[in-house]
Amino acid sequence: MMTIFTNKFIRQGAPFVVLVVGAPFFLQYFNRIRYDYRRNRMMSQQEQLKVEEVAQARKQGIPLDKNAELAIQQAREAAKKDWKNIRGPKPWEDSRELQTQQNTSSS
Repeated sequence: MMTIFTNKFIRQGAPFVVLVVGAPFFLQYFNRIRYDYRRNRMMSQQEQLKVEEVAQARKQGIPLDKNAELAIQQAREAAKKDWKNIRGPKPWEDSRELQTQQNTSSS
């Protein structure tokens, strides 16, 4: 019986294997606590109806807010007007020369 405990694997390897294999099973209980005791709030009847209406509208492809879409479209157009393609220098190019070229072309 003592020869079993003098084996290096039994003294060091087996506890390590048990720890590596058993740790996920043990830790799942601690991870479950995070979800069990999370602060959940019940939705009111009005909130639930509103969520259902939004879901139905999305399924049917109806835009929910025309004003939001209009604002996004205007922002895209404004960004297109102000946009300018500026290229950085290649490793073999002189960066000062390229900057002066870009400054003179933008003026």
